[in-house]
Amino acid sequence: MGQYTKKNGISIRQSAGRFFIIDTAAGKIHHLNETAHLVWQWLDIMPPEDMAKKLASIYKVEQEQALADILAILERLKTEGLIHEE
Repeated sequence: MGQYTKKNGISIRQSAGRFFIIDTAAGKIHHLNETAHLVWQWLDIMPPEDMAKKLASIYKVEQEQALADILAILERLKTEGLIHEE
């Protein structure tokens, strides 16, 4: 698995306990659930495998399931043009 980088010009906002990615270039706002928000925060500092270890510990799930969830989130972020894989 590769390393991922956030698209330039993206900002994140919190409102009423919910997190949103604002892509001003595309004119879109994306809602993040709690897990996706953690993945977004960790994107610059750790690979997906390390994220999976942390998520498995936080949510008391198998590491393989956590990794599958993370990869699905990363794929969605790539599809939306919010990140790219290096």
